[in-house]
Amino acid sequence: MSDKKLYCYLRVSTKVQEEEGNSIENQRHIGQKISKTLGMEYVEMNEGGLSSMSKSRPKLEELKQGMSIGRVKNLWYYSRSRWTRNEIEDGLIRLNYFRKYKVSVFEGESGSKRSFTSSQDRMLDSIFTTVQQFDREQRREVSISGKKHMSRQHGDTGVFMGGTINYGYKNVDKRWEIDEEGSKYVKKIFQMYEQGISIKKIKVFLDSEGVKPRRSKTWNLHTILTMLKNRVYVGEYIWKDKESEEEFKIVLPQIISHSLFNRVQKKIEKNIKHKGNNSRKFECLLSDLLVCSCGQNITGRVRINKVRSQKMYGCRSSERNWKGVDTNPCKNNRTMNMDNTDSLVISRIQEVVGNSSILKEQFKKDILDKKSIDSNQISKGKKDLERKKYPIQYMERQDKD
Repeated sequence: MSDKKLYCYLRVSTKVQEEEGNSIENQRHIGQKISKTLGMEYVEMNEGGLSSMSKSRPKLEELKQGMSIGRVKNLWYYSRSRWTRNEIEDGLIRLNYFRKYKVSVFEGESGSKRSFTSSQDRMLDSIFTTVQQFDREQRREVSISGKKHMSRQHGDTGVFMGGTINYGYKNVDKRWEIDEEGSKYVKKIFQMYEQGISIKKIKVFLDSEGVKPRRSKTWNLHTILTMLKNRVYVGEYIWKDKESEEEFKIVLPQIISHSLFNRVQKKIEKNIKHKGNNSRKFECLLSDLLVCSCGQNITGRVRINKVRSQKMYGCRSSERNWKGVDTNPCKNNRTMNMDNTDSLVISRIQEVVGNSSILKEQFKKDILDKKSIDSNQISKGKKDLERKKYPIQYMERQDKD
């Protein structure tokens, strides 16, 4: 039963905190303890390392959906700063979900229950949310101020400004230092690409060697391309304050030489141009109408080689995955010949239209109505001409009528 389950929402503000186990494990431990105290089954809703400002928080949306259908009746989270962006969002969820669907909400290490029974309870609850938001914003301002000071004072000595450190480096006492194992593969990636080895084959090599990327289990093609274009590996890093947009240059230990980096950039540019000539988007009959079973659009493309050009329809999921966009898994690896598909669809439409009694009747009605209108217009035009050319005879005929 849903009344016997405690849905525990876990979230940390950065991917680094998630990977380092900074607080997810702690939240999990507390959630399990609260579940046991309340005599409920622990159900984990782990959002991972997502900022509260992220546009998409799947687990939060899943919880809201669960509350609306009556599946989620009990909820726990570590703190309101982990739960919502601000007091406005918290107030909307409180009104439209907690109170509307009678959800019991527990929070913190003690598992204290939020109360919305009276107007006084609701006012105190809102004040508490505002205080927590103020505390969070104040801590962020202190953190940003400290980073600015460190950057101004030590920017040329490789100070680490937070976030996820790039592959090939490690954070040692808030300083960028080269990770010996990771940097070895960074050099290998640049060397392989310069030798003409494709990004796809580089990915296969890294995965087969058991090399783990920073944020996923296997390597992403877009991640490798981004690494190849990133000047951080020649020792140049720009940290930007999101609020003031002030930029600070930080000099890092160098992994890749400038000459190798520049040769790789020229090769990337050349390959992109070559790819653009060989496979490009194409304006076609059905591009805006076809959808794959995975939910992605099926678009038209023209692939050109020395012998001939090939026009086809295909799912965009692989292209979007390559760019790093999260999409549903798609097992449809086949393409459709564009000309044959267009001909099939057109002939099918002609067949449906030709055999449709409803469309035939509508067509007949439209034609007859038009014919009636045309006949009336001809008769009127004839009378007008007679009146102008033979006014006396026309008047006499009108009198007789």
